[in-house]
Amino acid sequence: LQRAAAVRRIRMDTTVDDKRREAERLALLAEQAALEAEELEREAQALRSERPDPPPAPPTPASADDDVMALRAPLRWVGPYPAIALSFPSLMSPAQKARMLTSGEDAAAPAGVTLDFVLDTAANTNTINAQVAGPTSQGGLELQQVGRVDGGVGAGGAMSGGGATYLLGNVELADVPKP
Repeated sequence: LQRAAAVRRIRMDTTVDDKRREAERLALLAEQAALEAEELEREAQALRSERPDPPPAPPTPASADDDVMALRAPLRWVGPYPAIALSFPSLMSPAQKARMLTSGEDAAAPAGVTLDFVLDTAANTNTINAQVAGPTSQGGLELQQVGRVDGGVGAGGAMSGGGATYLLGNVELADVPKP
């Protein structure tokens, strides 16, 4: 029995020693690979510094459709969230409608509403409060419903239930000066 235990201990010691040697061998191979990678990177940098920069590409001719490449608008903040103000010139608030009816203002009088949209880069859907979209008699904009969508996901998590899709009409960046 003692002899069997001694043989088992020798086997375990041999196994441990073999694994230790294998680990040391692999560590040396990893160090050698790192040194070779460093050397190759130095060679690549030397080759890059010797090669002249290619000439810049000629500018592409601009068409009438390519005039505006980017728009800028200042961010607003709705609590801790960045938002962008969008104007909808074809929409009217209940107060604007009432003024138009009582004072007999011309339909060409300035109208439109500005809404702040929170920029939620994690969202796959945007929302508008049902009261804002609802009927004028309840303080809404009487938005035309054009469809329905399933629930989505925003930075705050799942947005259950989904809801209506509304037609908002033409849109402008609200905080951009008019030319």
